[in-house]
Amino acid sequence: MEASVQVLLYLVFTYVCFTWFVWRKRSRIEPMIGMVSGMTLGMMVGLIAGLVVGVLFKGELAYSTMLGIAAGAFSGLVFGIPLSVLTMIEGALSGLMAGMMGAMLGEMVPYEQIEPLLFLFIMLCTFCIMLLTRHIAIITNEKGSSPKKFGWQHPLVGAMLLIGVFVWFQSFPAATVHQKQEIKQSVELVASDYFYHPQQIVLKKGEEVKVTYHNQGKLGHVVEIMSKGTIEVVPDASQHRHGHDSTSGEELHLFAEPGKSVSYVIRATTAGVYPFYCTIPGHKEKGMLGSLIVK
Repeated sequence: MEASVQVLLYLVFTYVCFTWFVWRKRSRIEPMIGMVSGMTLGMMVGLIAGLVVGVLFKGELAYSTMLGIAAGAFSGLVFGIPLSVLTMIEGALSGLMAGMMGAMLGEMVPYEQIEPLLFLFIMLCTFCIMLLTRHIAIITNEKGSSPKKFGWQHPLVGAMLLIGVFVWFQSFPAATVHQKQEIKQSVELVASDYFYHPQQIVLKKGEEVKVTYHNQGKLGHVVEIMSKGTIEVVPDASQHRHGHDSTSGEELHLFAEPGKSVSYVIRATTAGVYPFYCTIPGHKEKGMLGSLIVK
């Protein structure tokens, strides 16, 4: 099972368990405690879910933002239903903001920094949930005493859970939540007026891949990949020139007239992240840029 699915399943499991725990004790929970719990849960769900979908749908920020917002707001809203209207509002708004932030982080943060960030969020979520669980267990105890010595809300149980989450997360393969960006024998890059789709392309080092560049805009657009001489190119018969030789120099140039397409067979010899952008003046500044990721 890929890591993104494992993370989302853990998030759902944590949400269901904590929600069930709080709902059972709702008659003895003060309104402020319920609001804090709703805000915390909505924020953690929105942040983690938003980060995951932001990575899975890189280059589609509007779509990933909507998914992150929906996950965070819905989780906070549902949690507060049996508690109070204020808890519903606080949870939904916290989840909405966190989902938006998580999707933006998933879009902007480089792939190699996603795993440490996701690990930090998961550990923070687990710690906050365990802390709230223990606090609620203490204040709702019928006799007003501390939880049982060996109860599941005991601090040692929380510590063991944190250690378990740490070990589980370290078992992930080197490529985790971005595994959905699968390596393909062929890749299509679409340019319209002032944007590329997708903005991230993932290739495997040493494999030959056919790259087809479609210009669907009303203007001519260039794709210049800052390859540093590490990408070998065999141009296709449909190749067009734009004052450059795509096989010369250290950079790779692709050009297509409006409504036209060109194809190249390329082979990347060195792993890394190589930015690409449109070299026509003003186009890069308007958003025509992305990155080629070689594993």
